Amino acid sequence: MEKKFSLENATNPENNYRTQILSIINALERRIRVTTIPSNTELFATVHKKKLVDARKEVVEFEPIRRDICEAFAVPSDSEHTFMFDAHRGSFDSSVKQRAIRCFSVVFDALKHEGYYGEGRTIHNLLLNKIIELITARNVDMTEEAVYEGMETDTPRFIFVKGFMSANDFRELDDKYRQEQEHPLVDDHGQKIETAKGWFISGSSLEDLKTIKGESGLTS
Repeated sequence: MEKKFSLENATNPENNYRTQILSIINALERRIRVTTIPSNTELFATVHKKKLVDARKEVVEFEPIRRDICEAFAVPSDSEHTFMFDAHRGSFDSSVKQRAIRCFSVVFDALKHEGYYGEGRTIHNLLLNKIIELITARNVDMTEEAVYEGMETDTPRFIFVKGFMSANDFRELDDKYRQEQEHPLVDDHGQKIETAKGWFISGSSLEDLKTIKGESGLTS
């Protein structure tokens, strides 16, 4: 049976260390759980809302934000390390209906100090799959399964990060929803690492290495 943890079991002030330990466990559990968006919530509707966008035209508009993210994760600006999702895919319409909020994914190879980047108005899982294709293309001895395994080891070779980006100060995302979605990386002192206003991190494999294959909301 799955073990459940609750602060209700740690109310004795004489056992304060137990309260602190359970607080950490509960905080981690909530952090992992909140990355999965139930389909019947307002948050799900907001994040997955569709609108008409000329995705090819906005590639230029998002260039400064993209460059900042890539520099932060040591991603070279070439086709071997970056993937841009094209929602048009053969459509001759200037605008096509697609996800209202633009997202990005990054995989960092800690062994080679090399980052890979995916971006577009689509789900994070698709971007992750495309990034893994880039990794295996550059590392002929590396398989998709090996990349996933490299994320799950105690000292991971590959670190996955996902997030959202906006060229208009996230006016398309209510502040309360951003607070639910944002899960920034923390420094050695446990302090939140603030990113530029055009993007924020919504999850990473560092939150819980066992959830990288989908349980933590990579399909969001």
